[in-house]
Amino acid sequence: MVLRVALAITAHPPQAWLAVIAGAPLDLLVGLVAMPLLVLGIAFGGGLIARPRWRQVILVPAMTGLVFLILVEWFFVDEFGTRFNHVALDYLLYPYEVVTNIGQSYNLPLWIGVAGAAGGILALAVGRFAGVDLHVLSWRQRGIAAGMTLACMLAGLAGLAFWPRTLLGDRRSDTVAANGVVELVHAALTARLPYAEHYRTLAEPRARALAQAEFGWADSARPAKTLLPNRPRDRPLDVVVVLEESLGSEFVGRLGGLNPCTPGLDRWSHEGLLLTNLIATGNRTVRGLEGVLCSFAPLPGDSVWKRAHSQGMATVAGVMRAAGYQTAFVYGGAGTFDNMKAFALSSGWDEFIEDGLVASAYPAAAFRTAWGVADEHAFAALLERQRQAARAGTPLFATLLTTSNHKPFLTPATRDPRRSSARVAKWSMIAGGMVCVLVGLWFAAGRRIGRVRLLMVGALALAVIGIWASVKLQAKDSRENAVRYADSALAGWLDSARAQGLLDHTVVLIVGDHGARVYGAADIPVASYRVPGLFITPDANLRGRTIDRLCSQIDLAPTLLSLAGVAATVPFCGNDLLAGRADGPGRAFVIHNRDIGLLTDDHLVVLGLQRSVHWFARSGRDQDVFTPMPPPPPGSGVAALADRAAACFQVLDEIDARHDFRLVAHPR
Repeated sequence: MVLRVALAITAHPPQAWLAVIAGAPLDLLVGLVAMPLLVLGIAFGGGLIARPRWRQVILVPAMTGLVFLILVEWFFVDEFGTRFNHVALDYLLYPYEVVTNIGQSYNLPLWIGVAGAAGGILALAVGRFAGVDLHVLSWRQRGIAAGMTLACMLAGLAGLAFWPRTLLGDRRSDTVAANGVVELVHAALTARLPYAEHYRTLAEPRARALAQAEFGWADSARPAKTLLPNRPRDRPLDVVVVLEESLGSEFVGRLGGLNPCTPGLDRWSHEGLLLTNLIATGNRTVRGLEGVLCSFAPLPGDSVWKRAHSQGMATVAGVMRAAGYQTAFVYGGAGTFDNMKAFALSSGWDEFIEDGLVASAYPAAAFRTAWGVADEHAFAALLERQRQAARAGTPLFATLLTTSNHKPFLTPATRDPRRSSARVAKWSMIAGGMVCVLVGLWFAAGRRIGRVRLLMVGALALAVIGIWASVKLQAKDSRENAVRYADSALAGWLDSARAQGLLDHTVVLIVGDHGARVYGAADIPVASYRVPGLFITPDANLRGRTIDRLCSQIDLAPTLLSLAGVAATVPFCGNDLLAGRADGPGRAFVIHNRDIGLLTDDHLVVLGLQRSVHWFARSGRDQDVFTPMPPPPPGSGVAALADRAAACFQVLDEIDARHDFRLVAHPR
């Protein structure tokens, strides 16, 4: 409840205090489910808890853990704009990267110290009330207590089962009203979602017809279409795809970003074909990989890159390898994250270059964060692969995923010579805090010795000095400076590649994998999904041009093949952006948590769990203010948008379940 009030004050939702009141019963239900741990502990351990010494041994870590959980959720909401969700669940699978990232992004000893101090005070307060009249209960009393506890737990579970997912109709207000524990459990239960059991569906023949028309397939039973180049070429171009971590349009001056930090990209945007209304499919890197490289619309649940049966799936790398290209995936981090390496090596990439936990392709002295080496080292590896391919006369398809624009936002420019001093300060604080806790437990047991008091004063002084020094010396930087560094590394690679003649026969795609932060009140906050997309080619007629129509990441792979001069029969969902009007109507498929949707120039339709459908309107493709709409009348064009969205997701889910999203001519 304290966290909810803090969020209501700082997040400024439209219905702040109504959200606080609406969320209180949810906390009560969670308390009923959690109560067995407390009541059974008293019933079966009353004699132990009645002793002040052991009561404090139990309460201090329990209260400290509770306060620390509140702090963790506070920072999670600040970073992702939502309560615990599938992102938190996924991160539990990668403890090394996540724990290291947390240690580099936040002053962990400071917040552990805050949690310990607050937890100690709470434990002292609770301990004075708990155990005042405690006594060893009889077995009959224990049985009654256990039965009542079980009844409370079942009542709480029943209440949670029927509690509505949304209460107030506004994403920010509903975030305040939610409970993080409930959201985390919900994410675990919905990690694998058969579409037809949870979302709006159509009769199968109608769904197939609509999906076939939307994706341009010749036959929806066996999805495939033939893509032809925009112009014939004697020899297809080399292809490089650069996915820039967390690069939203808000940072790009050429796209009207309010926080421009990309002078290099802005300069190069005049050298190629710029997409001014490109929408990412989601707000996770793995969704960007799925959309850009597989041309696959986002299904609820895990991305196809993380699904066990997706090996051998159709990708642009598979198309290029079948056409005789050498294929390489360059990543600054460890390929185990989000199953990237396993998927890539089974779906068209010959080589995966990574900074692995066991072995690394990068120099030992390279600057690293929790997520891998700095971007300049990854671009150096890419440049070397381009040189090797040019010397061998082998066509190259390369993919690079950057890492520097990610918390903790540390780059070579923020290398801090005082880091060793900061480490000493942190250990001083931790040591002092541990001594404080031990001495506190000693006092709680009723022991009072003058020397111990002196020791405690010294420990407190050590802890305070450690806190001050660690805050003062911690290396840190801003997201904006990380974007500037990432942009500098990107522009430096482009400049070097052009100077060495490597761009004379290469088409380059530069695209953000997703936006930097989630913001906006709609169920799917597509305002924060805008990302830059830039094609750089040797074709002089494309230099300085723009495509202004609304488009999706799934449209990039067909366009890339068209520009490269590669013909293919593929099941891709996207369209060749060169084949239509540059300012014509468009659409984009999007996902946020467990909501999926279809965005057009004027509307957004959102399909949710329990077959829910919500409509939003906006005044044009350049506007990001979405107004909720009442359900439109059946037969109207807006109502048909829901059918169109449902058909596409329904058919794609069936295709994925059959493992049919494959190349017609499988890569060698």
